[in-house]
Amino acid sequence: MFIPTLDLAGERGEAAKQLVAALEDPGFLYIKNVQGYDPDELLKHTEWFFSLPLDVRMSLARREWNPKNSNRYHGYCPVIPGVADYKENVEFSLDLPQDDPCVLSNVFYEPNVWLPDSVSGAADFKEFVLKYYQSMSDLLLEVAHLLAIGLGKEENYFDELFLHEPMSTLRLMHYPLREGLIPEAARKEGHVLSCLEHTDTVFVTFLCTFGYRGLQILEGGGSWSDVEVIPDCLIMNAGDALVKTTGRFKATRHRVVDYGVERFSVPFFAEPGYYADITQYGAPISEEAIALCSTDLPNQYGPWLRERLNQKQFSDYPTGSIQE
Repeated sequence: MFIPTLDLAGERGEAAKQLVAALEDPGFLYIKNVQGYDPDELLKHTEWFFSLPLDVRMSLARREWNPKNSNRYHGYCPVIPGVADYKENVEFSLDLPQDDPCVLSNVFYEPNVWLPDSVSGAADFKEFVLKYYQSMSDLLLEVAHLLAIGLGKEENYFDELFLHEPMSTLRLMHYPLREGLIPEAARKEGHVLSCLEHTDTVFVTFLCTFGYRGLQILEGGGSWSDVEVIPDCLIMNAGDALVKTTGRFKATRHRVVDYGVERFSVPFFAEPGYYADITQYGAPISEEAIALCSTDLPNQYGPWLRERLNQKQFSDYPTGSIQE
């Protein structure tokens, strides 16, 4: 499958047209010339975290895996033996003041958890994660501006979605070599999967694969196509929230094939704020958008996300639900 490339250093009007066309079909694209994107530095810090002893990583684990901790949404998720989605990850989001009403009342805004500075390399890791998170947040606004231009709107048309406490999540992921029996759910079309077929629930995703093979997308005819690696480019794809918000575009189903090698990747799940209205920007015109908009789901992004995660058979989140 041909996947187009968006050059952020090019003329913005042309880039806006290319973005809209790519989001309509195939729903995936490459992005090059992203400011603040250094895959070598990103890989160094990602490998550093997952090379830490398991007990150190588990000190950041969500409460369902470490009852001593209070974090329920952010933090570390270990490999679960015997499950089809065979991976571990650690997540970070926007850090708000501790007395912010959202933090006090909403699990999506719980504080990030960090390793203490006494762990060698922890301070550098935190500094890098915060810097990279900001780079991806800046990229989100530029993509939102190009999207608005491409749709014939004012450049700041979508800004209200993201300027007020966005819920965007940065996830560092590690796919280790699989051990033990492979569950039947992970066997598809002669392949073993390390991440099952799904769409992303969010607005858009910016993904770094570090050159590792494995990511596949579902073509219109029902066959799976490899997403080839292009050096120094991020991969971007549309999520369910973008489809619902705009009434168009394509949230393409994708999966990760296990080729028997250790693998790393880093997605940035770009999300609106919890109370952002994701229905006000256009009537649904695509079949996918009509399906998403014709349900009884809430109109605000946060409540809508809760319902979507609990409905999806295989969600973007490890447990498929929000742990309260």
